[in-house]
Amino acid sequence: MLSALSGSRVFVEKLIELLAQREPETLASEALTTLISDFGATAGSLFFVARPRLRVRQGAFSKALAVHLDQWEDTVEQRIMSGPWKLAPHESAMLAARPIQGTGQSVLYSLILDGQDVTGSIYLAFPQQLIPTGEQRKSLATYLQVVGSMLCLLSEHAFVKERLAQLSLFYQMAQSMASTFDLSKVMDDTMQLA
Repeated sequence: MLSALSGSRVFVEKLIELLAQREPETLASEALTTLISDFGATAGSLFFVARPRLRVRQGAFSKALAVHLDQWEDTVEQRIMSGPWKLAPHESAMLAARPIQGTGQSVLYSLILDGQDVTGSIYLAFPQQLIPTGEQRKSLATYLQVVGSMLCLLSEHAFVKERLAQLSLFYQMAQSMASTFDLSKVMDDTMQLA
């Protein structure tokens, strides 16, 4: 189940591959693919409420699992939108597990944090007998924390990039406007008024 991430070198290589991504959507999709395949999940969802808003789902969702996931993500979104949601440092690495009745599956939840602020969640479904425990669960928790942090950083990067593009446009417009002025006439008029 954890064969691809069993060694710390492979773990770091996976993270470096993810860091090469520059778009939050691509990072989210590739991270979720890695989580599902390397940890033996049957389905997963990465839900990010901050900008840009993301919802990536992969795998096989039964109707009961999809309903449960929708309720979970709606609850997370409502809580985040109602005001700052902060976690204590000791809570940040926690994974919650819950069996989903009638499906033979259990889910693991983790919140995505930007510092101590909750910005989204990661949800993974496993066959009940294959849910990670012990060291596998610790590795999964670490991986989820790193993916969440990278997603927050890329989100901020994308936002800054968007704002810089807007500022560049304003600068170009100002330059265009300034070049159409007859500066000598403006200077003469200003001197006459003074």
